[in-house]
This record gives sequence, C-alpha cells and structure tokens, in this order.
Amino acid sequence: MNFQPLTEYLDTLSQTEKVPCHSFVLCQDHQILYRHLAGNADAKGQPLTDRHVFWIYSGTKILTAVAVLRLWERGRLRLSDPVSRYLPAYGRLSGTLKIHHLLTMTGGLSYDLHTPSLTALLEQNPESTTRQVAEAIAEEPLCFSPGSHFLYSLSADVLGAVCEAVSGMDFADYLDENILIPLGMTSSSMHPGKSWFSRMADQYIYDPDTETVRLHPDGLRNYLVLTPRFVSGGAGLISNPDDYIRFADALACGGISRDGYRLLGTEALQLLSQNHLSGQALQDYQTSRQTPEYGYGFCVRTRLYEGEDGIPAGEFGWDGAAGFYTAIDPAHRISMAYAQHIAGHTPAVRRIHPSLLRLVYQCMELRHPAN
Repeated sequence: MNFQPLTEYLDTLSQTEKVPCHSFVLCQDHQILYRHLAGNADAKGQPLTDRHVFWIYSGTKILTAVAVLRLWERGRLRLSDPVSRYLPAYGRLSGTLKIHHLLTMTGGLSYDLHTPSLTALLEQNPESTTRQVAEAIAEEPLCFSPGSHFLYSLSADVLGAVCEAVSGMDFADYLDENILIPLGMTSSSMHPGKSWFSRMADQYIYDPDTETVRLHPDGLRNYLVLTPRFVSGGAGLISNPDDYIRFADALACGGISRDGYRLLGTEALQLLSQNHLSGQALQDYQTSRQTPEYGYGFCVRTRLYEGEDGIPAGEFGWDGAAGFYTAIDPAHRISMAYAQHIAGHTPAVRRIHPSLLRLVYQCMELRHPAN
C-alpha cells in the first residue's frame, strides 16, 4: 500500500478547495492504516489536533438508524409499526407513516424548519424537548403518500423521539449507553456544552457565488439543534474522525467493535446497508444526489454495483452539512471518516468525498485497471 497520492491530494485542499482544516482516518479490520491532519483549528492559528471536534451534522443519522435497529433486534419495535404507536400525534396524518418510512426517507416529511407548527412551538417554548419537536412536525401535512417517493427530511429527528418513547430514556442518554460509551467514543457527544465548544474547530461558511470561505456568522451554532433540550437524531452529534472511526469500523467488521462490543447483529447490519428503494423513490434519490450507482438503505447511501474504480457493491455511508464524510466497506472491512467544518461547502460532496473514496482504493491497490 502506498498512501502518497492520498497525502498529496489532502495537502492540496487548503488551496484548491479553500478548506481551513481537515482530518481523515482510514481503518481496516480494527487497525488504523492512515491518518492525516492539516490546517488550523481557529483563526488565531492554533494547529488542528486529534482533540479538536466538529459538528458531524447528518453523519448523526447513521447512529440514529443503528439505535432503532438495536431496539428492533430486542423486539422492542417492528419496522412495520405505525409511528403513531409510539408518538400518538402521528395518528392525525392523512397516510399511515411507518418506522421503515422514516428510516428510508420515504414518509412524506420535509426538511422545512420554518413551518407554522415548528415556528409557533419554538416561539412559545424555546426549551422544547425532542418529543415536542417531533409532535410539531406531525402537525404539517405530508408531502406525499408514505412509500411513494423519496425526500430527504427530518425523519431521523422523529426517530430520535421514537427511541425515547420505546426506551423510556432521553435519546442522548440512550446513544451514550448503547453506542458512544461501549465503543469508547470519548470525543463524541449529543450533549454539547461549554467544554465541548472549547474543543471545537472554527466553523466556516461557503459562498458559492464567489467560491470563498469565511467564518460562520453564527459561530459554532448548529442551526439544526433547535433548542437546548432537543436532541437532533438527524444532525446533533459532535465528534471527530479519530472517534467516529470506532463506530464505522464496527459496522465494517460485522457489527463488532475493535474491543469486541456487539453493536449490531448480522441481520440488522444487512437491513441497515442494503438498498430499500425502487421505482419512483429510487429515481427521486438518484436524481437528488446525482449518483446513479447508489441506492438508499436506512439513513445511508449504498452502492448498487461495483465499477471500474474497484468500489464494491454494498459500500455504504453518508455525509454532513459541514463536509463530514464516512464510507464503510464490509467486503474489505474498510472504513474511513473525514471531517472539515464548512457549512454549505458543495465542493466537498461533489469533489472531495468521491476523490477520497477513489484514492483509498487506488492506494490500497484494490482499484481495478481500466478496460
């Protein structure tokens, strides 16, 4: 294995893509193969270290899907259950929204944070809980009949409330007890506080008109964490690649962590990572993401077929609003995690993430030669 091409690429990002700092970790079969840190964690010039953390944003969704599947494995819920069984407010919807619709983003919910119901709730109660936010989401009409289309949405945030209802625990505490603490993810939290923000790399924002990056006007705020008491199953995790890789590595290695913790069983892992979309819903997903080679599992993209790049069918993962990215390959027991901290950075999704994935397979000599 020769990781020089990967290093050379990562070293260009500050110039070519205006990335102030980034971190990348690659793991195979519980062993760290490669790690790269670059840039400054703040505008004062403090170098980025493996102690600094980032908002992972939608990389949180995979943890939420795993949390639901752990409840499913234990017979606490069924994927075919109506959401209203656990959150009665969803019984008022015009269609029957089920747990598997939330996991596959086919339920008809949206990502609109400014609906009348959410706006009214947050104005009346700035300390609204996870359950209260989920109930407000249920007050809006569905965008389509459940199961008929794909639309990226607040589904994972509703799943967090479902987990609370089923487990009887605060969702952040549930994730701590079942995922973060057993995996040794000591630099990850759904309970952000002053001590966490003191470790966070500066957050930036991308201007697509000028293709420039500047410090985020809202500082370190995560706009998807709607209140201090709302635990966002869709975007609320603070972490870094050195920590997140513990989670990704377990999923790449049959659901078992480097320390022997059983995160997921074989059947649940297969459900998480297989494509669940077909027909119009699959077309919706592929069009929205511009990735015909991928389908969608439970809160993850999933590779449908192997291409000449050597990336196999079944590779899965997701990304986040500030540039986080993870890829998990059970066939080769490979996992990777990348983080930067630039909100709305479209070059990350369009160029950086696919380049990282291709280069890993090339450097590990898993890439097939072109025909």
